[in-house]
Amino acid sequence: FTAPNVCIGTPTTITNNNFSNVTVTGGSGTANLIYCSSSITHNIVLSNNVFNNITHSGSATIYVINATGVNNNQINNNTISNITTGGSLYGISFSGLNAFVYNNNIFGLTSTTTGSNVVMGISTASITNNSTNLNIYNNFISDIKAPGSTSFSGTSGINAVSGTNVNIFYNTVFLKFTSTNATNKSAALSLGDTSPDLVDIRDNIFVNL
Repeated sequence: FTAPNVCIGTPTTITNNNFSNVTVTGGSGTANLIYCSSSITHNIVLSNNVFNNITHSGSATIYVINATGVNNNQINNNTISNITTGGSLYGISFSGLNAFVYNNNIFGLTSTTTGSNVVMGISTASITNNSTNLNIYNNFISDIKAPGSTSFSGTSGINAVSGTNVNIFYNTVFLKFTSTNATNKSAALSLGDTSPDLVDIRDNIFVNL
């Protein structure tokens, strides 16, 4: 599903959909289950969708929800679970002005990579549009892993690498897996070197065993 320039001037609501029991053989590049383009100002509401039991045997980078609209993204009450790929995997990637990501349940995300691919539960998108007031709260992330990844942080529960005024409140992240690569690293919470600016982190539970 793609929501590009058709969203000009009006809010777009994507709710109560079920993307489940999907198998894709082979392929590379980038694949999005829901993609909302950053090319135009629009308001997006993504809520109460289910993404479950999806397998991809190729090396593509997969974004389950990729919402990079400029204004007022709301991504809430979605379930993202039991997804496996040979490439990188992002549960929710988002940006925008006054964006809210809350009450999502993300679990069972796996990459079988032995290279530099990654798995991220929730990630702020590294793009140049206005990414101010990004709010991540009341999400539950567990059982995500890229045990063979050689990346600096192959697995991250919450990955904040862009934006200004990023608020991370009341989330629970639980990571536990056995690495298959001696250089493998993981983080319940990962922050960028120079961005985001002005991060407020409160009342979260971060566990990385």
